[in-house]
Amino acid sequence: MQSGVDCWQVWFLCLDTTSEVRQRVSEAMEKLRHCLSLDPAKIDLSIGPVPDQMVATVRETLLGKPNHDLHVQEFELCKRFRDAGLPRTALVVVCPGGHALATKALLQLPHALWGWRSGQLSLVYRTPFDQYILWHETLHLIDAKDCYTVDGSTGAVTELGPTCDCMGCVMQYVPTEDTVSEWPFLCMENVELIRRKFERPDT
Repeated sequence: MQSGVDCWQVWFLCLDTTSEVRQRVSEAMEKLRHCLSLDPAKIDLSIGPVPDQMVATVRETLLGKPNHDLHVQEFELCKRFRDAGLPRTALVVVCPGGHALATKALLQLPHALWGWRSGQLSLVYRTPFDQYILWHETLHLIDAKDCYTVDGSTGAVTELGPTCDCMGCVMQYVPTEDTVSEWPFLCMENVELIRRKFERPDT
């Protein structure tokens, strides 16, 4: 397993959430980190809250220009990370369904009813909070792909999945406690995609 500043890290930030949700997010992310350290993934992913010295920067980037497109904000966020010497940093934001960021995500991608991702930024706005949606969107940040089918012309979901070899895969369209298995809750194709990201020195 790799470790250190040259490897990928995922930060999480809760916006306008209760203390209970913040605690559940922290526990869920620690569980995901532990699971990914086990067979068959065996990766050392650093996961933690946004450091205090970066909170203001991250909040300003996401909330300071409310009329900006989310993709533009993700681009600016990556620039801020690079400027801070943290190019291999990704961010997942947890917020309520009625939050301004959730509204923008749904306008850009109507089938993204509970979460959204672009580049190194993921949003989770499922209300009430659901750890499986959090895991799904976090795994996208380290190259896991969706295991459901979307019509390319209409954007409509045509098959909920999982469309892979893992019946309990968390990358299906509606991952829930009833549909997601215990670890490993990832298909082998996604395990290989994630491992490849950690093996490439230039990504």
